[in-house]
Amino acid sequence: MNQHNQTDSLPSHQNNKTIIVHSTDINLPYYKDGCTETPLSLCIKNRPSKDTLELLLNNGADYKLLDGWDEDPLKYLKLLSQRSETLKLLADPYFEKLLKNGKNSEVLENRSDSAGFTYLHAACICGNIKMVQKFIDQKDDLDLIWRLSSDINQTPLTLAIEFNQIDIVEILLKNGANKNAKLLGKNPLHVYFECHQDQSEKSRLLNLLIIYKCDVNEKDSEGYSPLYLCFRKCCEAIFDTCSCCREGLEYKIIEELHSNLRCLEILLKNKADVNEVFAEKYLHGRSILHSIIDSEICLRNQESRDGYIHKNTVGITFVRTLLKYGADVNAKDDNGNSPLHLAVLSNNLDVVQVLLKRGAYVQSVDLSKFYW
Repeated sequence: MNQHNQTDSLPSHQNNKTIIVHSTDINLPYYKDGCTETPLSLCIKNRPSKDTLELLLNNGADYKLLDGWDEDPLKYLKLLSQRSETLKLLADPYFEKLLKNGKNSEVLENRSDSAGFTYLHAACICGNIKMVQKFIDQKDDLDLIWRLSSDINQTPLTLAIEFNQIDIVEILLKNGANKNAKLLGKNPLHVYFECHQDQSEKSRLLNLLIIYKCDVNEKDSEGYSPLYLCFRKCCEAIFDTCSCCREGLEYKIIEELHSNLRCLEILLKNKADVNEVFAEKYLHGRSILHSIIDSEICLRNQESRDGYIHKNTVGITFVRTLLKYGADVNAKDDNGNSPLHLAVLSNNLDVVQVLLKRGAYVQSVDLSKFYW
């Protein structure tokens, strides 16, 4: 490989670092269409990685030189709002300056843009506890709506949940943040299950929401309950991880499913309706027991490298957990199918045995629906 090709193959972050080392002015401006652009402003507008933004800021890039910063800092904070780690790099030093310049007794304006995005929303995304506490101490509104689009609204609480800022979630709930804002069409539990959570913190955040009395059976604007969204999350764990996997349940999938199982059990322990009939049309009036048995969670076997098929212990554990919390073993869906019928139809002997031990009616298996 020649020297030219070696240079071309360098990662963009390494190229940026090389340029900065040999650069004379990291804040060098240029003018385009009446606006002043700097390396930092261009970086922010192009959804940077944490490393790239950090590299610029650590080497003297000055956010105060961003075009229109004094008049509208929210514009730049909002551009970084999709990723908490990048927003934090810009927001934390700015918020620290605001808090330092203002005395404790002074009111700090919670600036807002035309869509309702505020300093408080930004602080909740990036986990800036001091800034959030300042607005709480001022008795500011903790339920301000940020209208992202015609059908997507966010509050400080939902953003803190989405970005897994558990300490912020607790502070907001402790200080009276509304758990059931009607404009959102969902409660915090719906937000929780719609988002990808850090596995290590998953059950901690869920338990926190339940401690503060979030309704485990409330339906969102689409008719979905937290239990249904939890089931959907379990299925996503299979599809996302198995899209390129032709064999059985691999370790990564099993770990994810066990994490989701813990969340499912937390809901059930706190009186989620285990016999709820799901609203999703393609499920044809099924409960979560029907749905789990007929999903990849139970259908996919574990296959070892030696080629032998082993019991799908994860699927069996899901079924046993649902039965433990009162799932109706003989409930029928809109097509008249019982859980046992679905297990027999998929030739899932392990699940069939579990259902029979828990009182499933053999007569509920409709042999006329089988192809011989």
